[in-house]
This record gives sequence, C-alpha cells and structure tokens, in this order.
Amino acid sequence: MNKLISVSIVLVAAGCIAGGQKARKSEVKKSMKTVVNNLGAEIAVTPRIRTRENLRVVLTLSNESQAPFRLNAMYLNAPSLILNFFDSNGKPLLMGPPPVPRVDDGVSDRVVLSPDKPLIHTFPGALIFGSRLNPGRYTVSFIYSNQPGHPGEWVGSIETAPLEFEVVSPELPIWHK
Repeated sequence: MNKLISVSIVLVAAGCIAGGQKARKSEVKKSMKTVVNNLGAEIAVTPRIRTRENLRVVLTLSNESQAPFRLNAMYLNAPSLILNFFDSNGKPLLMGPPPVPRVDDGVSDRVVLSPDKPLIHTFPGALIFGSRLNPGRYTVSFIYSNQPGHPGEWVGSIETAPLEFEVVSPELPIWHK
C-alpha cells in the first residue's frame, strides 16, 4: 500500500456528570486544531479519566475553504491507523490491530466535505485499547496523509500537536490532585 492514511481525531474522555451537578474543572476539554490546505483537523481531550471505558475519541475534520472537496475516508474508522498514543516516557501504547488493507479504487470510501458540515467520528476507548490503561499521563495526536491522492481529492499531510490526558486511580475522585 503506497498511501499512508491517518486521521486527526478529537479525543474526549467521558467525564459523565450526574444530573444537576456542576461541572468540575477537570471535566473541561482541551483541544487542538490544525489546518493544512483548507483541511481542518481537531482533537480534544478531557484531562482526566478513570478507565479506558471512560475514554471517547472524537475526530472532527472540517473544510476551511468556500467550496466542497473530496476526502479519502478509507481508514477513518480505524483508530490504530489515525491516532498516536504515548505514555509519559514517550513509549507508544499498544492499540487494537489495524484492519486488513483493501484495494484503493479511487472511488470507494470517499466523502464530500462541505464548508458548513464537518465530518465527526467517535471512537470508544474500549475499541481503541484491548487492555486497561494504568494510572498515569498519556498523550494523543492525530496524523493523516493522502499523497499522491486520486484526481479531485484533498492532497497533503496534516498532524496535530500532542494533547495530554491522565488516567487516575479508580479509587480516587476524578478531581483529586
């Protein structure tokens, strides 16, 4: 396969708030947006979670131009190909296996990205990681490349800066420091 397809993703940890409670400072999302060749890629992360099941990764891709363009979305449903996770020592985290590569015919799995309608994908943490995450600090980033691309497609490479999140001990309150 001569194309590397990775995609920007919005990382959101599910910090569920019981009805009527005020949001705590730790439930505020961090986010990072990057724009290259009119393709916007944004990832966001809730700073603290308890388990991988609390983690949701949401990818938001947006068209920052005035006209629609085609985007190769062949592997947008494969977090192991579009997200990079590292521990606090810079060691990559093991994720689930990638999908079996398909033949890219240049037509299938393409989406038209309109300026007023972002493309959003949500990935549950249990889909991303096959085993539990130990307490500690981690980072997530997104990378997507479509080069050389087929006629009429967005062409380029885009990567977000890493965002930090923390897995806290299940025994500690999420707002505990």
